Amino acid sequence: MIRRALMAGPLLVAAAVLSSAQEKPKPPPYHVVVTAKTKFMAPKKAGEFAARLKAIGVYAKQTSRDAVPDDTSGLERWSFEIAGDSKFDLSILQRAFADIQCKKWELSFTGTATQDPQSKIIFVTSFGGKVKAKLMNRPKKDSAPDQEVEDEVGKVSKLIADGKQHFTVSGEIFSHGGTLAILLESFSEAAPPPESK
Repeated sequence: MIRRALMAGPLLVAAAVLSSAQEKPKPPPYHVVVTAKTKFMAPKKAGEFAARLKAIGVYAKQTSRDAVPDDTSGLERWSFEIAGDSKFDLSILQRAFADIQCKKWELSFTGTATQDPQSKIIFVTSFGGKVKAKLMNRPKKDSAPDQEVEDEVGKVSKLIADGKQHFTVSGEIFSHGGTLAILLESFSEAAPPPESK
């Protein structure tokens, strides 16, 4: 009986090593940047805000806090990293910033692009499958209606036509008819997702 147990030990260790080697690699994290008026908060409000940020730290890890250049109104850029295998839930961050004036919400993630052949609409789905966003160009400013807007989505469309599928996309986010959309500010080609070993 003891001999059988001693022989089974190495087999169990080998099975555990094989099982961990076959696990899927973690998808890359996605990043959210919130531009908000937080620089001149009253001490009590700042304390409450810090407590809320700490409470969401398990989901969204704060990675930086930077002043907005040439701004005198108190705007700061707060950067957060969210695990690529976590569901994208913007409401968690929105609750943390609930009583704070926010100017912009930005998202950056890496995923696979698909384009509808009829409508030409492009969606990018994160490698972890937890984020799906429609790509849109930034609209013209009311103050400068004649100013040209870069067709970033058109550039992605050309790359898709050339067989490219994987991109890192960044831009301001909003809900477009209930669909998460990105006003595409920048993008780059990305390597395909790592495969399970």
